[in-house]
Amino acid sequence: MSKETEKTSTHCRICGRRLTVRVSVEREIGPVCWGRLKRGEVDAKFEADQEAMEDRLRGEDEAIAEAEAREQEERAREEEQEREHWATGPEGEPET
Repeated sequence: MSKETEKTSTHCRICGRRLTVRVSVEREIGPVCWGRLKRGEVDAKFEADQEAMEDRLRGEDEAIAEAEAREQEERAREEEQEREHWATGPEGEPET
């Protein structure tokens, strides 16, 4: 996921309502929740949700990195097999 996509969520991170106003989209929090947040009414829930979201994203990033590493290793094995295949003659002996 690109950083631009992460920063332009179209739904409130607290209540999930659709956001249409540019300022709300930029902060990813709607005006009602923003007011509640500023008054301290949703701090604990917001912080817990933020931590859970960050943990989930970290886990997704790690899973993506692991999958990419496995794919790279598989490509390297396939390339090595291809090199070995073309380096041998019809009888399976190395060509001279």
